[in-house]
Amino acid sequence: MRLGTVQIRGGTARPVGVVDEEHLVDLGHAAVDLGLIGAPFPGSIKELLELSPYTDQLILDLEEAVRRRGDFASAPWTLRQDEVTLLPPVAYPGKVLLVGGNRKNSLTVPLLPDIQDEWPRPMYFMKAGSSAIGHLATVEAWQVMRPVHTEGEVCLIIGRRARHVAAADAWSVVAGVCLLNDMFAGRFVQQDGTTLSIRTAVDQAREAMVTRQMVRSKSPDGMCPFGPWMVPLRDLGRPFNQIEVITRVGQNVVQKGVVDDYEFTAERTIEEITKWITLEPGDVVSLGAFEHQPDFPLRSVDLAAPENRVVSITADELGTLETRLHLVDEHG
Repeated sequence: MRLGTVQIRGGTARPVGVVDEEHLVDLGHAAVDLGLIGAPFPGSIKELLELSPYTDQLILDLEEAVRRRGDFASAPWTLRQDEVTLLPPVAYPGKVLLVGGNRKNSLTVPLLPDIQDEWPRPMYFMKAGSSAIGHLATVEAWQVMRPVHTEGEVCLIIGRRARHVAAADAWSVVAGVCLLNDMFAGRFVQQDGTTLSIRTAVDQAREAMVTRQMVRSKSPDGMCPFGPWMVPLRDLGRPFNQIEVITRVGQNVVQKGVVDDYEFTAERTIEEITKWITLEPGDVVSLGAFEHQPDFPLRSVDLAAPENRVVSITADELGTLETRLHLVDEHG
C-alpha cells in the first residue's frame, strides 16, 4: 500500500494509504474500525515508521482488512483523493540529504586530491525540512532568486534508525521510495560562491578556502517538493534500478534517465552517509538528478519564466510529482 499524508479542508495532517485511483484510507480510523488495534494509531507517517519492526506487518494487515471489506466508497474511513490536499509523505522530515553530481558522466574532482582517504565517494548536502511541500503545491519565488532551477530525483525514505549500515544491509533501513524536486535559487548559488581567507596555523600564510554555501539557495520555503506517495519496495513492480524518471518543465522534457544511471547506488550512498550521520525514521535521502537533455542544460531553464511555471516529474512506478511556481515581484 502506498502511504502519504493529507489535509482535509485545512485540518490536521493525517496518514493515509492509497487503495485505488480515487480512494484513500484514513489509516487511524480504519485500523480502529476494522479491529486491528486497541490503542491510538500513530498520528503521522513518521510515528508509524518509528514502530519498526512492526510497521510493515501492521500496514500489510491493514491493507488486507481494507480489501476484504471492499466497497471503499461507503466505508466511514474512506477519503476521495480529489477532496484532500496532499502534503509530503513525511510532513516534517528531520533531515533531507541530497547527493550531488551522481550521474556517471559527472566530472567531479576534489580540490585537494592528495588528502583524500577515499575517492570517489558520494558527495551530499542538506535541505531544511521546512522546505518540504507535497504534490500540486505552489512555491512562491521572488525576482531576486532568478533564475529558479529544478532537478528531478528519486529519493529514499528512511524507516528505522540507521548508523554504520553496510551497503549489503542498506535496504533494511529504507521504508519506501518517492520522487523529489530539487528546486533552488540560481542567483543565490552564484552569490554565495566565495573565497575565504583564513589564518589556519601559527606562522603560516593565510589559506584561500573556496566555498559555495548552498543553504540559502536550496532551502527557501517550498524548494523541496517530494511525493506524491511513499511507495514500499514490495509495491514497486520492477527492480529499483530500472525505474525511469522524466522531468518536464512546461511542455519540454528537460531531464530523463533511469536509476541505473547513478554513479553511486542507493546501497553505497546509505553506507557512506551512515558512517558519519545517524539517519532517523522519516529522514529523506535523495540520490541525485538525472541527465539534462541536450537543449536544456541546467542554467538554461528558469522556472520563473511564464511558460515554465509547472514542473512535472514522473515515473510509472512512483506516480507524478507536480509543482507550480508563483513569481512575486518583491520580497516583503
